[in-house]
Amino acid sequence: MENEKKDPLEDPIPDGEAMEAEFDAFDEAAEEEAFYGAFAGLDQIDNEIEKEKEDARSSGRGQSVFWGFALIAVGAILILQRTGLMGPNFNWWAMFIFIPAIGALSTAWHIFTKKRRITGGVRSSFGSFVVLGTLATILLLGLNWRIWWPLMVIAPGFSVFLGGFVDRKSKASPAEKWFVRSGCWVGLSMMALGAVFLAQNLGIYQLRELTGLRHWWALFLLLPGITFLLHAILAVIMTHRFPFGAVLMIFGGISALSVALVALLALDWALIPAVIAVGSGIMIIIGEFLRKAIQPKQVSSATIERKEATGYQK
Repeated sequence: MENEKKDPLEDPIPDGEAMEAEFDAFDEAAEEEAFYGAFAGLDQIDNEIEKEKEDARSSGRGQSVFWGFALIAVGAILILQRTGLMGPNFNWWAMFIFIPAIGALSTAWHIFTKKRRITGGVRSSFGSFVVLGTLATILLLGLNWRIWWPLMVIAPGFSVFLGGFVDRKSKASPAEKWFVRSGCWVGLSMMALGAVFLAQNLGIYQLRELTGLRHWWALFLLLPGITFLLHAILAVIMTHRFPFGAVLMIFGGISALSVALVALLALDWALIPAVIAVGSGIMIIIGEFLRKAIQPKQVSSATIERKEATGYQK
């Protein structure tokens, strides 16, 4: 049997009430979807707001805990002082220096709990806590400054050492990163120098007698001086240019090495500016030669057009 074509005019005309019912059902579904979609967006916003409030509350609770411990420590120290257990050299007024120290520690903890990693802000705040806390402890206990002053070289050295680490997510240039990394070696030298001075003040040993050098402290300038120069060269090699940070590192390295050289060789101190100028000039020339020698070769536009015209393929 042959298929008969159906005339579209013979299709029954839809009932008006049925069409109206379908339109009403569609409108209700659209309204319901829009309704729930709107409230879903509001729920997401509410969740974000609640999360921010919870973060703020947790941060506030963390800082409150620190200040609670601070008040307990202050009260305990006052009790010991009133009972005469702290000794005659106790200086109660030095406790006020602990206030910014505790604030710096609280800031470091707040940043750490928020970022969930040790950032530059954490290291900087904790370094400030170490410096202020060391100063406050020396003054609070009335320690002999002529003996214990090297602690104020060790504590800042530790702070500089912490600042020498570069964050993994840092957007600084390579030259800036190498400049910051130099702080690790400067901090190590400061801590070592302070420790030697403290050992001498306590009568443990005398480095002058061990080395035979009058200005033995100049030995601790060699490490940061050499490090600055090496980092400057690395910055020039990596960037293929001569950034301002490299110039600063060259000047700092030559300055440290010049002072060390003049002190160790017992030369005239008036030679230091001349040595710094000559040494910095030599290092800048060396860095420029390295930059040109390692700089990637640039192909001229004429060569590129000629190779494209001849159908050259690499």
